[in-house]
Amino acid sequence: MELHARAGKAVLRGYADPVEDPRRLGVPDDLVAALHEWARVVETVRHGSGGEARVLVSRRGRALAVRLAAHAGMSVGYADPLEGGVEQIRPVPETRPEPTPWATGLTISAVAAAVALITVVSVAEALAGTSPWASALATVFVAAGLAPSIWLLRAVPVWRWAGYGVAAGIGCGWFVLLLSLLG
Repeated sequence: MELHARAGKAVLRGYADPVEDPRRLGVPDDLVAALHEWARVVETVRHGSGGEARVLVSRRGRALAVRLAAHAGMSVGYADPLEGGVEQIRPVPETRPEPTPWATGLTISAVAAAVALITVVSVAEALAGTSPWASALATVFVAAGLAPSIWLLRAVPVWRWAGYGVAAGIGCGWFVLLLSLLG
């Protein structure tokens, strides 16, 4: 299949007869509109504009051919109406997201949780000898101080595991402190 511009319309060739309406091939409406708009601009530029406009129109046509190739899942020839020649545009393969590293991530979370738990309990127990209120206030300040950092870390791919671990460690530390008050 080749993309051409003829008389202000985008034409796809490569079938028995040229297709002037790409909708017949199942091309999305927004891409069809962009193809026809490009073909109208080609006609305008062909009859009067020079240099830079010709380069921009050719570049836009090539970009539309890339979108068309991605939609069709096959190579599309781009017949540059202003510069001449046909360039084969291959569809860009879809990229798959990387798998989530659960084992490594959960290990990092467990270590961060252990460090946070030990820190919260140690600080609370050390201050409990002076005043129970100072102990409670210190754990609240530690959590409040770390909360913005933990909130920002949740969006960073590697560091989010440490953020989850610290949040879990603080929660477990508070649970341990509540249990120590009971017994």
